[in-house]
Amino acid sequence: MTYALIALAVIVALAAIVFIVGYLLPVKHVAGVRAVLNCSVEPLWQRLISFTEYPSWRRNIAQVTPASADTWKEVDKQGDAVLYETVELLPQQRLVRRIASKDLPFGGTWTIELAPMGPRQTQVNISEAGEVYNPIFRFVSTFITGRHGSMSAFVEDLAKIEGTTTQIEKC
Repeated sequence: MTYALIALAVIVALAAIVFIVGYLLPVKHVAGVRAVLNCSVEPLWQRLISFTEYPSWRRNIAQVTPASADTWKEVDKQGDAVLYETVELLPQQRLVRRIASKDLPFGGTWTIELAPMGPRQTQVNISEAGEVYNPIFRFVSTFITGRHGSMSAFVEDLAKIEGTTTQIEKC
């Protein structure tokens, strides 16, 4: 019985520490990734703006449903749905997308910029201006999963569908 109480006290103490540390972390953050892909801007741009094709090349997306010309809902392979919207589009250069769902423990924008580096190379920059409202999620995203994982996976998937590999730099 004593060991069970000690174990319970340790679990409660760890949970409290996670909550307190997460609560003390800022809600807003900025993170980014950068990579050079061995393909021209045009095919990359077409992949980015054709969000209904995302399930064909993004590893964790099961379904995309357009909601309007600038909004769509992505359903991941775990069944979680997120509504997104395009807030800025500068053809073949810059794309800004925002999480439009209001009931999530996180939110924010991704700014995707493409810069030609030669006839068959394009630098891809993704910058995330995120918000994590739940203190436990803030702790996990800061110390366990990291803030760059989704952006890195996105660039890796983009490189793979274009038949290239890339080195991703976190910034």
